[in-house]
Amino acid sequence: MTYLQTHAREAGGFSCRRFRVVVDQNARVSTHDFFTLRSARRYPDDAASEYGASPTLATVFNRAFKAVRPHGTAILRGLT
Repeated sequence: MTYLQTHAREAGGFSCRRFRVVVDQNARVSTHDFFTLRSARRYPDDAASEYGASPTLATVFNRAFKAVRPHGTAILRGLT
């Protein structure tokens, strides 16, 4: 189990939302839940833009806590 998957599980169960994004930006880890896979996949790109030039690691998980983003984890760089 990856540390991002651990954070996804520690954030608790899913209520009515179906996907969880875990973002690690300079060792600050946050989780965000979404209704649709499309919204969940879009969030890491938006987060990378928001965080600036710092490397950002993000993974989208489904309700079974399995990575669903292509290639599991994406390393994103913000747009400056």
